[in-house]
Amino acid sequence: DPVVDIDPLFDRMVIFSSPNMLHRVLPSSASRLCFTIWMSSPHTAPPTASPSPPSTALGMLTVHKYRKFLARAVYAEEWAASIEDSHAPSDERDHLINAHWKDVSIIRKVFRNILPQVVEHQRQGLPPLDIDWLAQH
Repeated sequence: DPVVDIDPLFDRMVIFSSPNMLHRVLPSSASRLCFTIWMSSPHTAPPTASPSPPSTALGMLTVHKYRKFLARAVYAEEWAASIEDSHAPSDERDHLINAHWKDVSIIRKVFRNILPQVVEHQRQGLPPLDIDWLAQH
């Protein structure tokens, strides 16, 4: 999917599933307010037998528990830039950035056999997979 910038205009509301959509807040040179609501449900689906992991790299993207890690590895540079842009220089920001790169290193090791295929799919700008992302858990 293409990258979309959404301007923070008065009376604009943006709703999305943050675990299922890569997103970031860009730095601002003007004052602005943001109201964030986290919605969750105490109700969960009944346990089911765990399916075996998909056999293809693109199949891994259909499983939320894998997709969130693969996205972090594929977009590692953008993720780091987001941390830098959204935090003033400080020891805490340095810690967040270092922790990010440590996590990315681990993710890249764990997914070393499929990550190149996922990166190539993204690099080629292939059409997004026909997946109902919000239905995935």
